[in-house]
Amino acid sequence: MVASWISLVGFGLGIMMTNQGLLEPLQERLRATVIGEGQPATLASLLRFSPWVVIAAFALLVGFWFLRTPSRAAYQGGWSWPVTGLAIGLVLGTVAGPLVWWRWGEADVALAVGLTVFAACSTATVTAMALPWLLDSFALDPAFGSGPLATVIQDLLSILIYFAIAIAVVQ
Repeated sequence: MVASWISLVGFGLGIMMTNQGLLEPLQERLRATVIGEGQPATLASLLRFSPWVVIAAFALLVGFWFLRTPSRAAYQGGWSWPVTGLAIGLVLGTVAGPLVWWRWGEADVALAVGLTVFAACSTATVTAMALPWLLDSFALDPAFGSGPLATVIQDLLSILIYFAIAIAVVQ
């Protein structure tokens, strides 16, 4: 219940910042991107790929993530979860940045997107590991930190990271 309220407040603050605050110029720039005869921009239409290609790419990334399940080998010197998050963030950021630059030809937007994807993936993994540990150190149930609460915190951090990088890089 607390996570729902935190999410709702964060969503409301994001709307206020986007419509009337610091992020209004960024919102106008994003809304100016229209495909074809007034069609709204979607990821598939912006990349000029079939939506199924985009879905398949995301499915492969999710599959890579789930193949990296904790096992005995992970505790005996295999890749750790933070390294996996950094690797996924690096791959996605390295792919997203050049794609955005190729599509729009704007280096500042491409840099903002690439850095944001890298940072959001990295912080999401650290949050997913640190939150249950933190709750356990306060003698609280660590399972509470691995569900919706972790997701809400990861989403809020990702949004804050995106806006901070976009404001700093896109002029």
